[in-house]
Amino acid sequence: MKRLRMPPDLRACPVAFSPKGDLFACQTQNRSIRLWDVKTWKFERVIEAPPPRDPGDSHNILFSSDGKLLVASGGPDLIMVWDVAQGKEASRLHGHEHASPLLAFLPDGKTVAAVTGDVVRLWDAKSGKSLPSLKLKSSSACALAFSADANLMAVGTLEHVIVVEFETGKEIYRWRRPYLGRVHDLVFTPDGKKLVCGYDGSVRIWDLSALREQSVVDCNSAFGHSLAVLSPDGKTVALGDASSLVHVVDVATGKIHQCEEGHHGPIHAVAFSLDGNSIFTGGAHQPVHTWGAQNGKHLRKFANFSGSFMSFSPGAGLFASASKYPGVVRLWDLAAANQAEIKEIATLEHKGESACCACFTQDQRAVVSVSSNDAVCFINTWNSKTGEKFGQLKVAHFEPESTSVSCDGRWAAVSGDDQKSARTESVVVLCDLEQRRVRHFFKTNDVFDVVFSPDGKIIAGGSLDHNVYLFEAATGIEVMKLCGHERPVAAIAFSPTGRIIATADGLPRMRMRWWMDIGSHAIRIWDLTTGKELHKIEGYDSDVGALAFSPDGKRIVAGLNNGTALIWNVPAQAMPPPFTEEKLTDKDLTRLWVDLSGAGRQAYDAVWALTRAPKQSVPFLAEKVQPAKPLDMKQVRQWIADLDSDQFAKRDEAWKRLAPFGEDIESELRKALEGKPTLETQRRLEKLLEAALHSRSPEKRRDLRAVWVLQLINATAAKGLLRTIANGAQHARLTREAAAALSSASVPPE
Repeated sequence: MKRLRMPPDLRACPVAFSPKGDLFACQTQNRSIRLWDVKTWKFERVIEAPPPRDPGDSHNILFSSDGKLLVASGGPDLIMVWDVAQGKEASRLHGHEHASPLLAFLPDGKTVAAVTGDVVRLWDAKSGKSLPSLKLKSSSACALAFSADANLMAVGTLEHVIVVEFETGKEIYRWRRPYLGRVHDLVFTPDGKKLVCGYDGSVRIWDLSALREQSVVDCNSAFGHSLAVLSPDGKTVALGDASSLVHVVDVATGKIHQCEEGHHGPIHAVAFSLDGNSIFTGGAHQPVHTWGAQNGKHLRKFANFSGSFMSFSPGAGLFASASKYPGVVRLWDLAAANQAEIKEIATLEHKGESACCACFTQDQRAVVSVSSNDAVCFINTWNSKTGEKFGQLKVAHFEPESTSVSCDGRWAAVSGDDQKSARTESVVVLCDLEQRRVRHFFKTNDVFDVVFSPDGKIIAGGSLDHNVYLFEAATGIEVMKLCGHERPVAAIAFSPTGRIIATADGLPRMRMRWWMDIGSHAIRIWDLTTGKELHKIEGYDSDVGALAFSPDGKRIVAGLNNGTALIWNVPAQAMPPPFTEEKLTDKDLTRLWVDLSGAGRQAYDAVWALTRAPKQSVPFLAEKVQPAKPLDMKQVRQWIADLDSDQFAKRDEAWKRLAPFGEDIESELRKALEGKPTLETQRRLEKLLEAALHSRSPEKRRDLRAVWVLQLINATAAKGLLRTIANGAQHARLTREAAAALSSASVPPE
């Protein structure tokens, strides 16, 4: 491999090799052309061009068939032709309007063609004289090709692939695209009998003598192919895509030449085995592979799991593959001794719905899948052994994108687009899987990938705006923003202790076809307690599709979109320093107690400050946090009945009495709604219920965060206080959170 260094103020754009392969040309964003000698890779010269009149980039730069001329766009109404040997301008071609027209040399090397709109314009390359143009019956051309004898011309548009007789302009045949996807390249075989077309994610080969489609090759790529190169004998075509993969296709058979081991497409899921000795990798419509975690040696290849989305259970004992159309999720047991024994253990059918994604609970007993139909999102819970659905939650006007389940299986976070209003907004929906209801809707800045922290208290979201957002799961409040990536953040992994988080840039699968970005690739490791970047991993050149830590947190694996998986040892500098026990004064404790009731970063920092001082904070919290007291449900029901009173003062008093209880009286509010109250009372009950679910008083927020502090401390005294709080009134959220904190497998801070 040869790396050519460009001046720091110039960005390389289109490139081309001369027909003999002796010169390499690259056009920069200021439109100048730089030439290198391929044998020595010595820089030859710069061919200067007029300053660009439009910021648009050229589609390509081209050598003529004899290598003597070079053509490139110079902006609106200007195409430049240069004499390569002399490095001087040969001619200027005028008569087009587009800033970056689609260009091609005819096989004779003397004529230049450019497509703008629905017109193919022609010029004599040396004189610049305009020749008769051809009118197309379609516009928005994406690709242009001529047969070797120049008798046929093929044009790929946003809707069709058209073949015409070049001399007469007579249309011979037209293929309408059977699905959404852009034509990236067209090329004729040397005999002119076949046409090869590179679409988004597939290759199509047409037999022109029979005017029929010969074969369709699915390259299992979510990226659009950007380059198609035909071998001189016309028997093989190589297609490169934006994920750095090259697909080699046999033109006669339409089959892809694949390597014996490894992936032939992007890796979308990675997981360590429970003992940390093996790594599992999976990708869309590909086999699952296992590798040695220490030496990277290929161990096994499982069956080809059809699906666009996939995930592993903790420890990689089970595997789920989801097919979007039709909506089907298949579950597989990977623990079998050999491939022949691997069986599909359950099929989860989403009738009439498109499946988005699926993930396992920590104990592997359940699978949570997300599907949608007609702007309604369904969060489904299934038994992973029997495939029986035992829970479903509907969210109207919501299009899902990714999901994550908390370790205790109580919560699911789903990212996607809220379509309630005319303006679509990016949101994360927090769902209570036990009680089957939406707990929070919180707006985000284009967050498309969400992951729960090991203790379930934090939801991390990777965003298209290059940042990582941390949300408090209990309230939906943003507590921290991690800045530093130069590209969208597509993969996130928490360490087993929850003290550090790894983030990697890339592109979401749902948006790969249309979203492009520039910037260096990097995996960044952060201290979750402070937001400080601890380490940056570089040296690879592909988007990351999946990340995972080893069970001991000492290694990290990244699945790349170029089909490779890379393993790194987590260096010492990437580990946060051990907690040193701090001493807090009474004044400090009082201040932090106030901060716990706040919003955002202030409360988050208070949680960790109290965690670092267990000897002072546990006795202090024992005085401040009391178990929830039982409510007088008879009185609560009377106030609910008073909401339907004819007297305004009585209705108003009932509202004021009920509002402070929040979600502690949620069950009573729902019972009242089920009793079919009057329309006016129904509205009041719904407002109370909405306030109970999506708002929380500062005092209640403070108590829940105090429980989080005790869970993080994880010492004997802290557990004793949690037991006391868990013995409170069973209707209270505080009681449930304390009980959950006791049952969770907390890991003491390093």
